[in-house]
Amino acid sequence: MRGDLAEGAMTNDEAHEKGYIEGRRRTAINQLSHALREILGVDLAEDKSAIVIARLVLERQEAIQTIRRACRDNDIEDSFSDNLHLSDIIEKHLLRGLDL
Repeated sequence: MRGDLAEGAMTNDEAHEKGYIEGRRRTAINQLSHALREILGVDLAEDKSAIVIARLVLERQEAIQTIRRACRDNDIEDSFSDNLHLSDIIEKHLLRGLDL
């Protein structure tokens, strides 16, 4: 444990760094979405197989960022890997941290 911080609590510097990283990821997701629209010449909302896959990847990344934010807002550790199965992230990190 660091100083008088509760276990799992972040320092201001750590919280700032996490916010910075999350902002960069969100920006990258928006840029990727725009690039795919420009490259493929269609809106990502159209149902073509490559576009559907791109939409699912983007949706997954946005969901993970939302879960990380919910974890931080509820003082739950959010250092899980982005490669975990989405249901494992929800069940083993968010719900367990909320004692649900």
